[in-house]
Amino acid sequence: MSGAAEIWRAQQESGKTPQEVDQKIQESKALPMGPFFLADMTGLDTSLHVAQNMVDSYGDRFYIHPGMKDLVDDGNYGQKTGKGFYEHGS
Repeated sequence: MSGAAEIWRAQQESGKTPQEVDQKIQESKALPMGPFFLADMTGLDTSLHVAQNMVDSYGDRFYIHPGMKDLVDDGNYGQKTGKGFYEHGS
């Protein structure tokens, strides 16, 4: 989770879209998929819950992506609801 949190923070600071960041990670072959797509697959509500627990336990060494919080607040949990950082067709 800390590696994903650092990528979430870097994306926010860079101004690149989550999709651009995921694409660069995939192209580098560092990981099979980027952390934004992975969070969509596992459920943004679940990812947010884990991230919040990490922040509560370890402070600002961990990061909660504000876009993820906004998506969850709007009921968009990723693949299971059809929308998250990505649009997921049925």
